[in-house]
Amino acid sequence: DVNLILTTALSIDGLPFYTVVVDPGQEITLQCSNFSSFATHIFWFRLADRLNASCISFMPTANSRATFCDGFQDTKFKMTSNTSVLFLEIKHVDSSDSGLYFCGELNMGRPKVYTATYLKVQADGLTNLSTVILGSLTVFLLLVIIGLVVSIRKLHTGIYVQSNWATLNLQELLSHFLLMLMPQEVGTLQSLSQQSISSFYTLG
Repeated sequence: DVNLILTTALSIDGLPFYTVVVDPGQEITLQCSNFSSFATHIFWFRLADRLNASCISFMPTANSRATFCDGFQDTKFKMTSNTSVLFLEIKHVDSSDSGLYFCGELNMGRPKVYTATYLKVQADGLTNLSTVILGSLTVFLLLVIIGLVVSIRKLHTGIYVQSNWATLNLQELLSHFLLMLMPQEVGTLQSLSQQSISSFYTLG
């Protein structure tokens, strides 16, 4: 048997965007850069479809132990950090693991995205690389368009006021998009992180 891992990388408006294609049953490690030892409320999210964003795991600080969100277990996922790079190891991947993975931190209650990775677990042999790249770019651009549409709609109705939405870069768009998809879960994540940080310093 031949196991395949295809990885492509590009940068759109300064945001690193990766495409990873793997065979079922393999183990893959996603990476996220632009971190430092001072980062707090570090997280991994997965967007399985455009209306279903889920928190995978988070760390109160780069040196603390990872906490997993509902529906995700440490037997399947492993989140680690060396203070400059954040890692997410996924074991025995299957088709349900396919999706768009975000990593970043909560800054003043708002998610800041550093890296986006489109993971595709293929089910039937080799996949043409150009097709994978085109498909992943389509997914990425679709998310950006959805974020713009939601921002404009909320701006128009007065629910969400953002006077300079047209000047937002892709990183900011993804952050706004993620926050609008999962406001309750992001709030819960921040609350849990703050509790963990308090416990961490109390124990220290």
